[in-house]
Parts: sequence; structure tokens; C-alpha cells
Amino acid sequence: MKRRIAWLFLLALFLLSCDAEKLFKKAPVIDSVELPERVNQQDTVYARVMATNPEKDALSYHWFVNPDGGVFIDPADGAETRWIARTGGGDYTFTIKVSNSYKSTEKSKIVKVIETGLPSVRIQKPQANAYWIQMHTYSIEVQALHGNGISKVMLYVNDEFQQENSISQNNIYEFTFAPDTSLLGPVKIKAEAIANTTSARAADSVMVTVEGIIPGRYALP
Repeated sequence: MKRRIAWLFLLALFLLSCDAEKLFKKAPVIDSVELPERVNQQDTVYARVMATNPEKDALSYHWFVNPDGGVFIDPADGAETRWIARTGGGDYTFTIKVSNSYKSTEKSKIVKVIETGLPSVRIQKPQANAYWIQMHTYSIEVQALHGNGISKVMLYVNDEFQQENSISQNNIYEFTFAPDTSLLGPVKIKAEAIANTTSARAADSVMVTVEGIIPGRYALP
């Protein structure tokens, strides 16, 4: 038993001595990361990191971007680099990893790529030429997408504003609407989406036919 304890003690000392040098070494310190907050699509982004090394060896660098996209036109393994933004907008997280021979340090910063295009808007429900009945409640589903996100979607009936929604599930914005007795025959359902950041607007519309209530024929849901 004593021999086993002694063997384990010697093994621990050996492992500690092997890693002792690294244990007491210090990681690089990232003093600053220079990156623009916003750029346009396909702009060239200049990135630079300023770091100090508590140890006496050389520093190494590695840049990476999430989500993957765009192109590094300079090597991504230097203190400075350049990156061409992709055509799609959105938030891109730049991370710089600075290492010495013993340890490493990382720091991240977000760059927003501004998408100048219009939102994509499509009314998924109701379908064109659907039949509605006065005083019944119907659901309306609108798919709206943009690289920088959607600020809100607004619903119009016969070009009159009804309501707006800024919360979506899987890019689907939901509304409910009950045509009253003032609506009869062809009715236009329109959805307009407004993009974040640029406030670009786009719309989609469908025509439905609203039928009047005939006593004894329709029952309210």
C-alpha cells in the first residue's frame, strides 16, 4: 500500500514538473481590436488587433468569422487582415485568437453588413381567390425575410391599415381578421414588411371574395 502511494506521489511530481513551465506562463493580452461597426455588401473590411505578450516569444494570430461567409483577401494569420463582405446582410462575429508558445486569448466583435435590397414578402394564407364570409374570423400568414431582419409587418385590407406585428415564428407573421358587413365582393389583402436598419419596404397582396351572410345558410364559428 505504501509502495503504491509512493509511486502515485512520484508520478504526480513528474507530471507537475512536465507542465510547471506552462502552468506559470501568462497568456497574451489583447489591448484593442479595430473593426468597423457597419459596412455595406461587398465592402472591404480592414481588421487589426493590438496585443502584448507577457512572455518573450513571438505571437501568432488567427482570424475567423461566424457565420462563415465573405473572403479574406489577406492571410487570416496576421495582426492585420482584410475581408470582403458577402452579398447577404446580417451580423458577422469576427474573432481574433492571439497565442504565444504557452497560452492563447480570444476576443470577438460584431460587424453588421447592411443589405440594401428589399425584403422578401409573401402572403401564404389566404390563397388568392379564396372565399370569405362576413363576420367570420380568418387567419392571415405572411412570410417576410431580410438579411438585417424585419422591423415589422403591417396588414392592410382594401389599402386601409388594420394592424401590425413585429414578432414572428420562423419568419412567419400571423394576423386574424373578420370582414364586417361593409366588405362584400372582391377584397384586397395586402402585407407590407419594413426591414431593420435600412427601413426598406416591400409588399405582397392577394384578392379574396367576401360573401354576405345569408340567414340559415352560414353559422358563425
